[in-house]
Amino acid sequence: MLSRNLQTASRRLSTAAASVSDQKLIPTAGPLSKFAWEDPLSIDAMLTEEERGMRDAARTFCKEELMPGIVEANRNESSDGKGLMKVSIEAD
Repeated sequence: MLSRNLQTASRRLSTAAASVSDQKLIPTAGPLSKFAWEDPLSIDAMLTEEERGMRDAARTFCKEELMPGIVEANRNESSDGKGLMKVSIEAD
């Protein structure tokens, strides 16, 4: 009796496995969208105009005030901390 139940269960499992394997369990992906390197998480869409202005001001400060010192320090393989002083002075 036990072997008959095992055989029946085995047949049911193999039938179920065959029907599952015939189905597509993973949907096919559509065409990939182009990756936005400048805003990969689409944060810009969530910002208010005021927040965008603050972001732009911080970006401008970094490009104009900090980046020249960073490039120079990288060329000379040195660090003097003047960039950190600029940030702390501007924050006050």
